[in-house]
Amino acid sequence: MSSGLSMPHDNATAQEVMKLFNDKAYSRNLKPIFQEAIDILYRPDIFDVKEDNCARMLFSCKICNNDMNSHESLLQHHLSGKHQKNCDKKLQEEGIEICHSRVRSSRTYPPGSLQDRLMNSQSNPIGLQMLEEYQNRGKSYYKCILCGAHGRLDAMYKHVVGTKHTERYIK
Repeated sequence: MSSGLSMPHDNATAQEVMKLFNDKAYSRNLKPIFQEAIDILYRPDIFDVKEDNCARMLFSCKICNNDMNSHESLLQHHLSGKHQKNCDKKLQEEGIEICHSRVRSSRTYPPGSLQDRLMNSQSNPIGLQMLEEYQNRGKSYYKCILCGAHGRLDAMYKHVVGTKHTERYIK
């Protein structure tokens, strides 16, 4: 293609393609290249590249029925607790075994624990070493020493897969 963009073939080339999305969003002939990039970076069955009424390309989440007009918005949506929860729910409803691109530990965790939920989630959480777990009468309570967030299982799960925790850990 005359745009200078070639079809991505791995994460690095897909990231490079996505950096150019905002500048090339009206170049509809590049749609297959951007589609391949999001298929590599995410999962092929989650996001589509489509066009709005002004012939501008945008990203569409098939699971949440959300449209995003930049890669930054797509990334924020992908990391959001709402999206993760919807992905987990869809996979469970369809009876699909959750497969992740990251290498999983062979270690098993107690069913219902935060570790078990994170290992069996659609998310790819980071900064887990920043969490402390406290036990009181058999119930777990968690604190994120990075962000100061604290709470029980559901609250900490949402925090760990959320953008605030991820962005702070990256910084």
